[in-house]
Amino acid sequence: MATLQTAVDFYWNGLLGGAIHFVETLFNGEFVHPWVVPAIKSAVTLLFLWYSIKTISRLYFRILERMLEKNIEGHSVREPYTVRDTSFVEELDAAQFPVHTLTALIKEKAWGKLGDIHARLNQPAESAKWYLKDKQYLRAAEQLARAGRTLQAARLLQRCGEYETAAHFWLELGNYGKAAKAYKQAGNLPEAARAWITQGKVQQGIRCFEEILNSRTIGAEEKVKAADLCYHLIQNSGLSSRLPIAQKNELYKALARTFLSAKRPALAASLFQEAGETGVASEIFKRLNAPDVPTYKKEKP
Repeated sequence: MATLQTAVDFYWNGLLGGAIHFVETLFNGEFVHPWVVPAIKSAVTLLFLWYSIKTISRLYFRILERMLEKNIEGHSVREPYTVRDTSFVEELDAAQFPVHTLTALIKEKAWGKLGDIHARLNQPAESAKWYLKDKQYLRAAEQLARAGRTLQAARLLQRCGEYETAAHFWLELGNYGKAAKAYKQAGNLPEAARAWITQGKVQQGIRCFEEILNSRTIGAEEKVKAADLCYHLIQNSGLSSRLPIAQKNELYKALARTFLSAKRPALAASLFQEAGETGVASEIFKRLNAPDVPTYKKEKP
């Protein structure tokens, strides 16, 4: 009891009294009416108590709210489209509340999300429509292809500059001519040549191979890959029989030079021989068949 009385006295006369004394000293005067000082002390005390109770109440209710959230976790019922933007939630909302969810996304102009939702709901044609609106042309083309509209997908990709993918779609449609053009636009001359030759336009295909093999800017590795493809087509598609002799010989010589630089002399020699360059071929064969002569360093005396 004595301790409480001491604390109250310290607060009332010490803290508050000291504060009032400071104010009187600051303004160089005293309060005239004797009731003013107790009134000020009471007002400050009430204000302090009100603020303390408010703070403690807020803290208490916050703790209580957290406890309730933990207790009902996993049992709460979610209103449609009130959870953070996640693909899984959107998919569920679209399936359960299609009008509400899709209308909200349309209002937000979230075209890409609409495309995602329809794609996951296995509605590729509808998905493609929204991807197109969002300018996601590659994904729109993929959805068009899923919907069986491969022709539209190929045309869309061609317009958007996705030539390599467009070429694959043209191949699926059996349009080798357009596939060849798309491959050429993509800079893939070997595949363009293959497509031309498959369609029966041998001269256009051979010109692609000649362009690669005789180029001074294309790297050696790319040339060898093109030469391998060309040689494969010669061996397996009867390509050589469809070429004039002079053109065939020039093609064989270009192939032989490429294989020789790639350290494949046996193949190069056989191609030189077929091209009529028997002297060059025999020289290569001699080097291949020559025995390795050991060399010895002369010892210093």
